[in-house]
Amino acid sequence: MHDLIVFELLLEIDAMDYQFGPQWKPLSENIEKIPIDLFADVKETELHESAYDMAGSFEWSYYDEFWQPFVGLRRLQITGDVNARTFQALFCIDDREDSFQALS
Repeated sequence: MHDLIVFELLLEIDAMDYQFGPQWKPLSENIEKIPIDLFADVKETELHESAYDMAGSFEWSYYDEFWQPFVGLRRLQITGDVNARTFQALFCIDDREDSFQALS
């Protein structure tokens, strides 16, 4: 991978030499405005807090749905309730389109 990146950069330098001659300037010397620092700390806003709460609620809805059958099983063990779920199975379903391919 390293060699491929070096080769690509050499090709780009060669293209710059061809386009602008051997005395071309780096692109950074033509920048008029200082770019935004992409790694600067982001000020937390109410929007960030709302998005964080929404993501947490979404995750907890799956968490609660997952544990619900186990709670029912525990209720059966404690109370002897015959209407509680007594079995749960988990399966992996592969729904990719190329799972079944016709052989020709």
